[in-house]
Amino acid sequence: GFQALIGSVLNRGVKLNSPSSTKSIDNTGSYSYNAATPVSLTSSPIESPYATAGFVPTSTTVSASNNGGGVSFTSFRSSNKFDNILDVGSSSLPSLLNNAGPYGETEHLWLTGFPVYDQASGVNNFALVDANGAYQVVFNKPIDLMASGATVNSNHVISAVNNAQFSLLGQNWTIINATIPSAKPSSSSFAVNGGKLQVASSLTPLSTVYVGQNLTSGPFKAVLTDLGQPNSNGVVPASVDLYYNGKLTNQSSVKAGTTVQYNVSGNLVYLRVNQTFAGLYAYSKWAKMQLYSNVMNLTDGKVFNATTNPNWQVNLLWTNTTTTNGNAIDLQSIILYGTSSLSTTLTPGQSFSFVTNPSVWKLQFIGDTLGTSQFDPVTITSSTAGSVQYQNLATPSTVSGLAMINNVTEPAQELTVGSSISDAFSYAGQTGSSVVYDLTPYQLVENANAFTNTASGSTTNNAPAATPTNVILTMTNGNFITSSNPLSVTLTGYPSNTATSTVSTSVSFNSVASGTQTYDNLSSTTFYNITNVQLNRALPGNVVVAVYEDTVANSANAILLATLSNTVNPQILYTQTGTSYDKLASASSVSYNQQSGEPSTTFTLAKTSVLPANAVQDQYFTYNMVENPVPGSTSYTDALSFGIVNSTAGPSA
Repeated sequence: GFQALIGSVLNRGVKLNSPSSTKSIDNTGSYSYNAATPVSLTSSPIESPYATAGFVPTSTTVSASNNGGGVSFTSFRSSNKFDNILDVGSSSLPSLLNNAGPYGETEHLWLTGFPVYDQASGVNNFALVDANGAYQVVFNKPIDLMASGATVNSNHVISAVNNAQFSLLGQNWTIINATIPSAKPSSSSFAVNGGKLQVASSLTPLSTVYVGQNLTSGPFKAVLTDLGQPNSNGVVPASVDLYYNGKLTNQSSVKAGTTVQYNVSGNLVYLRVNQTFAGLYAYSKWAKMQLYSNVMNLTDGKVFNATTNPNWQVNLLWTNTTTTNGNAIDLQSIILYGTSSLSTTLTPGQSFSFVTNPSVWKLQFIGDTLGTSQFDPVTITSSTAGSVQYQNLATPSTVSGLAMINNVTEPAQELTVGSSISDAFSYAGQTGSSVVYDLTPYQLVENANAFTNTASGSTTNNAPAATPTNVILTMTNGNFITSSNPLSVTLTGYPSNTATSTVSTSVSFNSVASGTQTYDNLSSTTFYNITNVQLNRALPGNVVVAVYEDTVANSANAILLATLSNTVNPQILYTQTGTSYDKLASASSVSYNQQSGEPSTTFTLAKTSVLPANAVQDQYFTYNMVENPVPGSTSYTDALSFGIVNSTAGPSA
């Protein structure tokens, strides 16, 4: 079992039992992996088998178009850099060997793949894309394969090998022949790949057999009948009778330190005589013997077994522990890795075996294991509100008489984020299961000296002479206004210096040339004061509506009655006791209170940048949701970010 966040990768440089270290996808992070040639034996953890394999099992392109979550990566690999690999050792899987036997044998499983919520090809479920793997045996004390007096010929074949025993895929094997690589390691700290091994599965352990006794395995029986005379080197051969299903099939003399192959009706068996002792009497004569079968060739860079495992290949790593720049006579590692044709997509319940035949371990993809109390289905929806009345955050300028109308009524584009947790969101002293953002808040500033309505009902008038009201509209995104999709601006205010009730009038803008359009002599309407300026639809970007009182808008004698403009940043809308309008708070930071026992994180909504003129389908805001800290480490966090854009081009946006 291991954990991975959806959209993350499995990375070679993993710390065992530390899922936080699987997060780096590029080659710049502290957990990314740079292939080395030759392979360094001193790296910790050990180098990935894909260093010598020369490839990574996946170069998948995962984009938002075919996999969910907005994930977009062009490739998992770049020049000489390899990612998305996870090392599993005995601390995670106790059945793997750890520094076992005289050679310190240690086993590793390497997993590759990309966990996603896959919407491609109708999967529509959690998936492990391009699942693959490798199996590796490492000898912490590399095996010296040179038997006493052995030599290496011009073809790099060892004349007499050390019949070392080791485990591979849960079975015991004995080395019976070896061809070493032509390359030489620079030192014992490095290994080179190449060469060939011939190994045999042990039918019986190495046993001391006295004359008249036998080794038996299945239908085979090898009887030690006698020991011969020593040769000039003092080597004593063993006389052996071989039986198959109780029938004598062969009689032979086997020299000590050699292995003999027997073929009985197509059934192969190997007899190894390791050592002999010719005592004076028959009962004191013995030989150390072993029966083998199932001989297998392991050749670097070749298929493991073309019949049973055609999609698994072999890597052999060698070093030299005694002589600098000497032959690579010490076996350091055996690797079986799945080729790219073995890569598959696992959905929940499916599994991947190490190796196919025999299958000793398997990775089973479980999928989502969180209970309902362990995750929060956060929902995000956008909507248009026709009329929102909210607090004005405008700050009056230092010009005498300017004030702000406290409640601003405007249409709005809203973003609502909801949670299943009752107190998920905290802001401005409020808590709740949802938070509402106003993406297009406005501020309205009026000239208080233009008209004052006192508490006693009487009026004072500092307004200008009865001259027409004029409107100037300025906006960055003029392409949102056309004759087929005009912008209507409604003005509300007092028509005279003694009026006690307001009147309204509207003006329609069909275009905004060069970012600004002016309406002079607005239907000869006179406003002594403006109490509201309302648009018929919310517009993104920088919008300013200035209302003047004069015969010509913005002339030297004009008096600014009121200004409606966008606020710099989006705001949060919330209700508060005692107010008849919604309150506003900064949307730059909202505390998100996660499931019980998890630390709070921060959700932020920020304006992307100042929009260019006539922007079409540009991003206006970035919403950033910081997720739970990565399991096992609070210093690593993931964040889901998405941009908020106008969804269609032109004025219909």
